[in-house]
Amino acid sequence: MQNIHPYSINSEEHKYVSLYLAVLSILLAWGLYLFSKNVFVLPWWIEAPSVIGFYGILHKWFETKLWRNNFIRKITSIKTPIVDGNWSGTITSHSNHANGPIQIKKFCIKQTWTHLLIYLETETSESFSFEASMNVDEFGTARIHYQYRNKPKDNAPESMHIHEGSASAKLEDEGTLQTEYYSGRDRNNTGSFEVKKLQ
Repeated sequence: MQNIHPYSINSEEHKYVSLYLAVLSILLAWGLYLFSKNVFVLPWWIEAPSVIGFYGILHKWFETKLWRNNFIRKITSIKTPIVDGNWSGTITSHSNHANGPIQIKKFCIKQTWTHLLIYLETETSESFSFEASMNVDEFGTARIHYQYRNKPKDNAPESMHIHEGSASAKLEDEGTLQTEYYSGRDRNNTGSFEVKKLQ
């Protein structure tokens, strides 16, 4: 599977959360300094984490775990929707070669606070996102716009080849994604699909 890639979002949360983490890192480093000076002297072979060290630890923790916590999301005003997980549904292709709905074999989203990967697999091909952005409007509706690369499998028709396309997904609620896609000028294929999150 492809590597997870960065994505952007129309929110200032990355700026002020980074500031919060920087301030907390300074306080932790200062607290550890006072502790090692007045309470317990660290052995010479143990190096105390610096401000940068604390920031790296906190940022990694926030990036992978903390941002999902409901309490943390509330006090830091995190707007980034949590969309990772496995989904299921069918594709409706508007191509002349389509023969009815196409069953999605696997639809998986991997996500951290700053990185994302959208993977879709059918019987004849698989697609990976390589670029993405999110938009959350004033009503809280989230949309994901992404570029993907499609690779046919060995059993795919000869007319299919590697191509790139774009898709726009609307998060109706935490459990449904409605997506429209366009698969490039040479194929001139459009379509849509709806997937529901598996529990």
